[in-house]
Amino acid sequence: ADLRIALSGAARHVLAGVLPGEYDIVPEGVDPGLFGPPSQGPGVVVVARERDRTGLRFILRALIGTDPSETGRISVIGPPDAPQRTRVAVPKALRDRVDVYPDAGAAARGDVLRGGRIVLVPTPDEAQGPVLREAMAAGMCVMAARCPDSDEILGADGGMTLPPFTAETWADAIAGCLSNPARVAMFGEAARARAGTRTWDD
Repeated sequence: ADLRIALSGAARHVLAGVLPGEYDIVPEGVDPGLFGPPSQGPGVVVVARERDRTGLRFILRALIGTDPSETGRISVIGPPDAPQRTRVAVPKALRDRVDVYPDAGAAARGDVLRGGRIVLVPTPDEAQGPVLREAMAAGMCVMAARCPDSDEILGADGGMTLPPFTAETWADAIAGCLSNPARVAMFGEAARARAGTRTWDD
């Protein structure tokens, strides 16, 4: 192979173990036309496409004590199959506030993202997927599980990275943003600017 490209540092590490050599990191692109602008009202989007739903259960527990007037609707982008299993994973205290949308591709994810202002990406596996970049392109305030990929993609000002599965830390961060719309807008603008350098053309 004369040219070796990996989507991320983690992917480069795995690929180099199979086919040794020097790899350039070229992240996946984003089509900005599919995403944004975000909702002008409240709304929280949870990215939980993993079939074991561990991340979904964790992050919804962090949302139980939030004020419905501040969160607005809570939209879950779940795995593409078995949406009823995703609904069953929603705690009873939140069931009348949560809508579940099976992942049907980028255009469908864009429709869901436009309904919120804040997006929660609770696990490192999800942070490595496309939805984090798509949420940034939509100009949303992003909170993602801390990992090398989310640290690299969000940078210092494109959103917040938080330790995975630390309920109190996530609950405090969510409450801090819900009570501060100016902070949400600031993160959203910074995220949109960073995502603008990651289009497919680039």
